[in-house]
Amino acid sequence: MDQTQAEFYGSLLDSESFQALQASVDRPLRQALRFNTLMVDPSAAAQQLSELYDWQFQPVPFCGAGFWVEPESENSSGSSLAKTVEFKMGRYYLQDAASMLPVELFAPSDEPLLTLDMAAAPGGKTTHLICHQKDKGLVIANDSSASRIPQLRRNLRHWGCANYAVTQMLGEQWGSRFPNTFDRVLLDAPCSGESLRQAARRKSRPISSKERERLQARQIRLLESGLAALKPGGELIYSTCTLHPDENEAVLDAVLKHWNGQVELAEPNLKLKAPGLVGVGTVEFNPTVSRAYRLWPHLYDTSGFFAALLVKTGSSADVEQVKIKSQQLNGYMPCNDSTRQELVAWYQYQYHLDLHQFLEEQELTLWCKGNHVVALPDRYLELFGTTKTINLGMNIAERKGERWIPSHELVVRFGDRMHGPTLELEL
Repeated sequence: MDQTQAEFYGSLLDSESFQALQASVDRPLRQALRFNTLMVDPSAAAQQLSELYDWQFQPVPFCGAGFWVEPESENSSGSSLAKTVEFKMGRYYLQDAASMLPVELFAPSDEPLLTLDMAAAPGGKTTHLICHQKDKGLVIANDSSASRIPQLRRNLRHWGCANYAVTQMLGEQWGSRFPNTFDRVLLDAPCSGESLRQAARRKSRPISSKERERLQARQIRLLESGLAALKPGGELIYSTCTLHPDENEAVLDAVLKHWNGQVELAEPNLKLKAPGLVGVGTVEFNPTVSRAYRLWPHLYDTSGFFAALLVKTGSSADVEQVKIKSQQLNGYMPCNDSTRQELVAWYQYQYHLDLHQFLEEQELTLWCKGNHVVALPDRYLELFGTTKTINLGMNIAERKGERWIPSHELVVRFGDRMHGPTLELEL
């Protein structure tokens, strides 16, 4: 924290809290991970890894699947968090503890929800969303940056999930193209990254007033778009990894004014004492922005973070929603009955895996493309049809000659339940 930041943030806190903030900023950021609840029970998995690698775990207070991981002891096996078989098989995701907060603001639901992750790469919060929804319904993982898409695809592939689609579209376009469509929207907005306490691989840099103004303007546009894409009664999470109020409370205040009673901030559903600011200096914000969470680093030993839950009470009536159905999608064609029955019977015979049950429970349909068979989400086919995707659904198998080859994604998801011939995966 430089002198300018110290003076500014010091003005927002009492002297005791500011001293605690300064002390926390000087400490190294603790390593954390979040377990893949599609595959493992978090407590049992933490116990297993503790025994295997001599790691020490401490629960993240606002995320049931999240844990801080203490450094390995002198007697440990020396396995780093990113080099284990468990990591490469998608059993856990390495994630700053603060970044686990946004998805936890959504209430748990057994409904097959339609969710948009507007700025998804590299995929940490997307994998969290998918687990939160138990891989049901549909999560659209969108990012406007082509260079960030490959990492997003890799992370989702290793997560062993099926009900998702990866798209590359400007976040500002979702509200006009798909108004009143989504049950939930997550906007982890592009920001200055002024979290005050950061990992060694991500250094802070000075932000000019003009750059912050541009960031704020875009954050408002993205939030407006996300709200337009949301169904009336739907929920939107707005989050950033910055503590500067111009990119947080001021953004919420501007949008609340513009929507004029059609959007409100929801009461927090987590018992965290980290309220948003109701004003800075002579500038006053809508008092409901205090319902947001402002994670100062000294409060829960995390990096700085901000998150708020908004509920849409009105409707985006000025834009007509368009739904497209398609019988041919990006070169895929529906699998015929004989192929589907053959593949289901093969997995049952070879590996004692009930593929039919999985498809039924997750509401997936088998489609073919060349020699590959893919399980595509029914919700995507119903609502988005020919919308261009970069990645969609779960690869199930590939036919080579007279043989079927299990897919990486399916083995990652169900490998511990598959009994039969040995399978080799490239990790």
